[in-house]
Amino acid sequence: MTWVLIAGGAVLTALGLGAYTGVWRSWSGRVRADVVFPLLFVGLAILAGGIFGALIDTPAAVVGFIVFALGGIAGACFLVLIFFGVPRWLQPRWYRAVSPSRAS
Repeated sequence: MTWVLIAGGAVLTALGLGAYTGVWRSWSGRVRADVVFPLLFVGLAILAGGIFGALIDTPAAVVGFIVFALGGIAGACFLVLIFFGVPRWLQPRWYRAVSPSRAS
């Protein structure tokens, strides 16, 4: 089961990074930033959960707990961004330049 979390988290993290860096821009005309940019944080949280699950029964369990705590912080960031929107200062420069009227 942990490999599913790791794979899913990696995919969501890649999508979020692609959106932040501007590699994946085709969504910007159709989907709000409040939906796409938080993908990075939920991906990191899920990825951290998968890594924690993989390391919990090993001698590296302490590393797993640290990763899990960082994943909790990423999950909290995800929830804040989903509920309150992505603030303008957290939006990448390319997005602010393309659609200033859609800024949160």
